[in-house]
Amino acid sequence: MEIQYKDIILRDYREADISDDIRWMNVEIEWIRADTPWAPIERVDPEQFRADMKEYMASLPEDALRWRLEIEHEGRHIGFVSSYLLDEHFDWVPPHEVGDPLSFRRGLAVAICASDMWDKGLGTRALKAFMNYYREEAGVEEFYIETWSGNHRMLRCAEKLGFKTCHKEIGIHTVGGKKYDALVMKK
Repeated sequence: MEIQYKDIILRDYREADISDDIRWMNVEIEWIRADTPWAPIERVDPEQFRADMKEYMASLPEDALRWRLEIEHEGRHIGFVSSYLLDEHFDWVPPHEVGDPLSFRRGLAVAICASDMWDKGLGTRALKAFMNYYREEAGVEEFYIETWSGNHRMLRCAEKLGFKTCHKEIGIHTVGGKKYDALVMKK
């Protein structure tokens, strides 16, 4: 699957993407620190990760609704968008516990892992294209983004797309000795 939107492409995972992901999870981890700086970084075992991703690619039916698509800009793999389900308390729901996915809230995430591509609006365009995909393929009209009050890039992206804060947990995260709020945004 491939979706062209302005200057980005959302596409299925390819074997060539595996080495990028290994590098982004073990070496170039700035994107993880921007997303969840309070959480420990869990590095991946390259060989196990390679085997897992090959298995994932082989098992994905052509007509499946994609929970993850890779972001490509000017022929370069720069990150990914993903989707997950949330319950009424905004807690993640494991896929094996889902009967009807439309009875849950649709959470979205974007990661521009190549830090030299930050602040160019690419994440905003990628999320817009991903939301269009879910509208067209699954009839989803309501989306949620989870972030924290110190993630200024994600907040700008969400605001440009029309997301508004619908849930806040004050002072939940501590980063650099300062307290930040956990936020859920809705569109």
